[in-house]
Amino acid sequence: MLCKLGRVADRLTGGKRRSGYDGSTSFKNWLILLKKHGIIQPIVVTKNGNQYEIIAGERRFQASKLAGLTTIPVIIREANDQQKLELAIIENVQRHNLNPIEEAKSYRKLEDDFDMNQEEVSLKVGKSRSAVANKTRLLNLPVEIQKAIISEKITEGPRESDFSFGKSRKNSARYMR
Repeated sequence: MLCKLGRVADRLTGGKRRSGYDGSTSFKNWLILLKKHGIIQPIVVTKNGNQYEIIAGERRFQASKLAGLTTIPVIIREANDQQKLELAIIENVQRHNLNPIEEAKSYRKLEDDFDMNQEEVSLKVGKSRSAVANKTRLLNLPVEIQKAIISEKITEGPRESDFSFGKSRKNSARYMR
């Protein structure tokens, strides 16, 4: 189904928008292609009054607006709050659109908001329990290290123990790219 952009709420399920993509070269190149060919893969939305709320596809939605498109293909899904968050996380994890810290925060949000344990989260997102545990463990790292992971100055490979006991500056230098 095609939907007018004005009927899609400019907010996401969970209320938090991702940022940082409208300045990159790859995003600018994508905008050029969108202007020429339009959106190929629909966004996933849920009905919310007279509008639609984005479950998955915020990047495509924002790009469509920037490209000057007036309509966007949508798939309408009925979903409760937990299902909406699960679908959004699953899509982003599958597409590798999340950095490791965003992915960890997504898993933690499922745990906290819906009283899920790591095993339950792993079953919902199609990852092993240990993968979920390792990812959420990144949130225990100092903020400085988390920022370095987000900016890809260090890889997510170093474990929490490498940065504990006040050694974070010394040990983080070992992992700098």
